[in-house]
Amino acid sequence: MINITLPRVKSFSFTIDMLLIVELLMTLIVLFFIVTIKMECVKIGYEIYNLSQEIEVKKLKVQKLIEERDAMIQPEKLYQYSSSLGLYPPKPEKVFYVE
Repeated sequence: MINITLPRVKSFSFTIDMLLIVELLMTLIVLFFIVTIKMECVKIGYEIYNLSQEIEVKKLKVQKLIEERDAMIQPEKLYQYSSSLGLYPPKPEKVFYVE
């Protein structure tokens, strides 16, 4: 009877070992995926931060261009530009209105 119970214990311990190995493997796989996902989240966070910084720089450039445009279209500046090019407003007696 001792011989009959020993093989059962061995086979039972073998199945426990296989289950333990499978559980460890599954745990390692889950941990790998968790670490990979966290690394991707951090990477995407840095990309979002860099893109938001680029957006802020571009907003400042657009604001600067708008201010330059507004300064250039003022009537005084336009008159200075036209007089530097030799262009003068037409004389009232030379203006013809066409209907």
